[in-house]
Amino acid sequence: MERDDSFAACGAMVRARDADRYFAALFAPKETRGALFALYALNYELAHVGESVREPMVGDIRMQWWRETLESARDGHPRAHVVAHALAAAMAAQDLPGDLFERMIEARGFDYLDGYFTDCAELESYAADTAGALIQLALRAAGATVAKDEAALDEAAREAGIAYALCGLLRALPHHAARRKLYLPLDVLAAHAISPEDIFSGRDSEGLRAAVAAIAARARAHLDAARALGRPGAKALPVFLPLGLVPLYLKQMAAPDFNPFRMAVELPLYRRQWRYLTAALSGRV
Repeated sequence: MERDDSFAACGAMVRARDADRYFAALFAPKETRGALFALYALNYELAHVGESVREPMVGDIRMQWWRETLESARDGHPRAHVVAHALAAAMAAQDLPGDLFERMIEARGFDYLDGYFTDCAELESYAADTAGALIQLALRAAGATVAKDEAALDEAAREAGIAYALCGLLRALPHHAARRKLYLPLDVLAAHAISPEDIFSGRDSEGLRAAVAAIAARARAHLDAARALGRPGAKALPVFLPLGLVPLYLKQMAAPDFNPFRMAVELPLYRRQWRYLTAALSGRV
């Protein structure tokens, strides 16, 4: 498969499955946009494992397949999969560290394994190793680490990834509850006198709203921390653009009548595009 064809196919996948990142990537130069699509398509594929398997062993097998697929792509011999071909091209163009991919794969095991996060530290570690590691890879694919201190960008990526992931998990609470998967940590539930079964049954309560508010507050704190690290720079900005949607989503969750199980946290496309445009013009997310 030709490089441009694989990038285009990944772009179509990301547009259908991860529109926030898709439209943000359009602000990147054409020469790096395809690599971003490849990474975001991989992120979808890894996340989809947890959504599609019922047996942990099957999940482990699929994750091992992706490990081997990434290795073959790095060696320049990609498997017959559109994402593999796109990643091979992205890896040939930029140094994309294997440990960041491994962090993503390892963390995604939680999605299909039994168990809970015991506290917010475990939840935020998961967020950093999924969304945070993805941002770190995307920054390298965009060539941003050449123009700016890599350690500073990685710290910003970690904070941004935690903020974006926490917000996303709150938005997806009804979906995950329906499949009896819990991402709210047990210490937060206990502090507000609710149980996992309360979540799985779709039971709205003051305690649940307080728990959601507590996680939302942590997302805001990480958003503020990412912003405090400074403007990202021209090459990094498209990677950080989705972070600008977080305060808009959190504002909906802060409404007095917000019901996590009955009120979808969404933004019309024009509002997301307008937010991206204003951020691109100002250089701030």
